[in-house]
Amino acid sequence: MGNYLAKRGDYLQYPIASDYEEITVSTTAVGLNPMKARASLAAIISVVSQPIRVRFDGVDPTATTGVKMTDGDTFDLGPMLNLIQFRAIRDTSAGGDATLYVQYFK
Repeated sequence: MGNYLAKRGDYLQYPIASDYEEITVSTTAVGLNPMKARASLAAIISVVSQPIRVRFDGVDPTATTGVKMTDGDTFDLGPMLNLIQFRAIRDTSAGGDATLYVQYFK
């Protein structure tokens, strides 16, 4: 989250945890909750149980294209435009659905 620090006078202002959601990633591409994404500066996202494919440009990944992420991967995502454009789908090698745990910050 260090990329999202804001200088305020003589101190750094850290983002405040603001919302949370769990998203099931299956065979149809999904994004983050649009209301939560629009109200946030950044998010920390964890991938649990199965490999997925993701894109950050608003285009749906497929089961074989996009950035591959696996069980246990955690990443920061921001600013708001990237949150809004984030898309994920289950990878072709997955044996079932994956879950994304998303902590939002503002």
